[in-house]
Amino acid sequence: MRPAPVTDFSFFQDDQDSLVASGAFSFPDSSLVNVALFSFGNNTWTKLGKDGDLPGPVTALEVNAGNSSSIFAAGKSTDGTRSYLSFWNGLTWTLLREFTYP
Repeated sequence: MRPAPVTDFSFFQDDQDSLVASGAFSFPDSSLVNVALFSFGNNTWTKLGKDGDLPGPVTALEVNAGNSSSIFAAGKSTDGTRSYLSFWNGLTWTLLREFTYP
């Protein structure tokens, strides 16, 4: 899969000093990332989760009540045959639902 643009983003934390971005983009080390956090305090990006945690690119995300340990992400599988909804609990992604196209 080739990298695509950022598809969604949201600020979080009380002073909105962090941003979470989604899509299918590359880090400087060429690793493919679907969700990443940016800290304005130390000017760094951090990948959320590990490779393969999400079935494919994220097209929409929601930070629940500004809590970085409660993030929902939706997207399409890498092969484009399924849509999915996943939840980030601050440590890992959990697949909540997957929808197969006819």
